[in-house]
Amino acid sequence: MEQCTVCIYDDNMVPASGGGIEILGTDHFGTNLDDAKVAQSLGVGEFGARINLPEPPEPIVIWVDDNLGRLAPTTLGHLNGRMTARLDVILYSLPGGPDGGRKGQVGYHKRAVAVSYTGHSLETSSEDEENSKRRLTPAMISEYISRQVNDGIWTESEATGVRSLVETTTRALNIPKGSSELSGKLERWSAQLSDLGIEISMLASRKVKTTNQGGSQAAQASY
Repeated sequence: MEQCTVCIYDDNMVPASGGGIEILGTDHFGTNLDDAKVAQSLGVGEFGARINLPEPPEPIVIWVDDNLGRLAPTTLGHLNGRMTARLDVILYSLPGGPDGGRKGQVGYHKRAVAVSYTGHSLETSSEDEENSKRRLTPAMISEYISRQVNDGIWTESEATGVRSLVETTTRALNIPKGSSELSGKLERWSAQLSDLGIEISMLASRKVKTTNQGGSQAAQASY
């Protein structure tokens, strides 16, 4: 069977040989191509796993996840499932907690970005304005992460890890019918983001009804 070799490294480009890292291949709908592979030694100076490619060939997505939560997950896709390949992937460390392991640092004020996913749009509300909602843009998340770095709460490397966590979670949210294994990872990634001050609510799983407002239709989530 044809395979894709995925080798993983930390941000110093040293093989990430710690335990707890899984590599999962799915099709572009989120269905597992095979069981998740636990990363292991692939030879001298190499650590990762080999993913079986689908037969017949189809586009694939690769997910790399540290079950222990030390390194940010990442995802690569959409890849040609007809071609054997070697992927050398960098994983970035995440901050040590909601305050990046620097609780009590002078000038630190956590300001969460609350994200609601409706399947059509993202909205945000600040903690001190719970009843006011506005469109969330990528720039707003980027600003929040940059502020954590500027305030000395997170390092640049940790900020890159948080961005990777945001991107991976967003991709998982957009998978049409993710496997139970991927859904479990998504739940954990969302909790990690919450700990870092970025709240994600998956409203797509709630009942949605359509109302008419001034001649135009609007979707409302039923809680």
